Amino acid sequence: DNDGYNEQIQILTELKRCDILWSTKPDPVRHCYFQEKDYTSTTTDTDTDTNTDTFTSIASSPAATDPSNAFHAIMINDHDVGGVLLESQMAPGLYLRIQDELSLWEDELWVNDRGHNANTGDMVYGNYNGVPYKMKRVSSLVPLATLTPLTPLTPLVVGENENEEKEGKGQDGKVFERTIINESLSWTLGDRYRTVEEYDSKMKDIGGISTSYRPKKT
Repeated sequence: DNDGYNEQIQILTELKRCDILWSTKPDPVRHCYFQEKDYTSTTTDTDTDTNTDTFTSIASSPAATDPSNAFHAIMINDHDVGGVLLESQMAPGLYLRIQDELSLWEDELWVNDRGHNANTGDMVYGNYNGVPYKMKRVSSLVPLATLTPLTPLTPLVVGENENEEKEGKGQDGKVFERTIINESLSWTLGDRYRTVEEYDSKMKDIGGISTSYRPKKT
């Protein structure tokens, strides 16, 4: 009887038609962020105020992010009509066209995730020039026990070492252990790993939590 196990895994909601296709090779069209080119865009706020932003090429990847060393994925449905139609989780009643491409290395993940208003075509989130979000590995998980289908999970608990966390204690003990491997990014893991002052300083350095760049539709 796996009812207990099934109840545990129902914490995720399946998004219809959001199937992805994995490959060891990037799609020559969809994974455009590996292309050799610079991105320059101009937006005019008023008749006398013009702002130009230049985005440097990210195609010359170091060995750690060589495309041949990664697994690549694309959303396979509805690309020809602007992406999969989903209701916004932030604004119920608003429908978005969602498109994703990603590339996964051992210690890095790039995600070209964007959403457009299904009615107007305006971009709601993402990068206008196809530049992906780049995320580096901050911690590593070490298995400590085997999780059986009926093993109940318990909340995260702090390990003996302040740089370790033990998560998922089951009937047979600890399931896995989290150890920080990138101290320079540990502040991104939450309040326990940073001060308020450090968080404010780090967010200021990267330009804040969002951007006001909104080019006009053409």
